[in-house]
Amino acid sequence: MKKHKNQMYLIKIFIALAVITGIIYLYLFYSSFEPSQIYINTKVSDKNNSQAIKFALKDQKGKVFNDKDLKGHLSLIYFGVTYSLDDENALKKIEDIIKILQKENIVVQTVFITLDPINDTSEVLKKYLENIDNNFIGLTGTIDDITQVANEFKVFYEPKTFDTETGKYELKHSNFVYLISSDGKFLKHYCLGLPKNDR
Repeated sequence: MKKHKNQMYLIKIFIALAVITGIIYLYLFYSSFEPSQIYINTKVSDKNNSQAIKFALKDQKGKVFNDKDLKGHLSLIYFGVTYSLDDENALKKIEDIIKILQKENIVVQTVFITLDPINDTSEVLKKYLENIDNNFIGLTGTIDDITQVANEFKVFYEPKTFDTETGKYELKHSNFVYLISSDGKFLKHYCLGLPKNDR
């Protein structure tokens, strides 16, 4: 009986995975992103999949949000900062993808984790996400907290710099969306690619 339940669970996971991957690829293909720049990792990492991701941060309401809150539903996680136009556009793309998934009766939790916790406090995240999608969960914490969770996901990012040409701060980082299973384990990651006007 237990073996049968495990098999059914795996079947559901792979079906959801196939549907989500297909929808994300088609959406990006027909959006403002170059198809050649869209990267989808087609292999589930045994190393990442063998262990659940562990972290503890604070959401935009100031409440603790940890790895246990990822369990019970699929999650899409994106790392970025509130002052980046590219990140804002990425979140809006994710919002559109979520709406498409909802039409297919696939419920996915969306999480935005800041890479600049000094600037992006809970209050800043709350105001920022209200202008994008109230369903997004925004997470921040101490510098050590963010470093730890970024390392868990193998996120590449550089220290914040000031762009004298634009007069704004920028923080360069990898541009991946991570799909987490309903038991809190890494399943797959997708790169949103480069907008056509940024080539």
